[in-house]
Amino acid sequence: MKKIVLVLLAAAGIILAKKKLDQSNPEKGHWAAATDKVN
Repeated sequence: MKKIVLVLLAAAGIILAKKKLDQSNPEKGHWAAATDKVN
């Protein structure tokens, strides 16, 4: 049971960290979306 809780907490932390990174670098996201379609 403890392992499941730890995995969920870790996943939540990773998701929150990724959202903060995306917010701090909005241009990176736009460039990734724009260049993705070209390739």
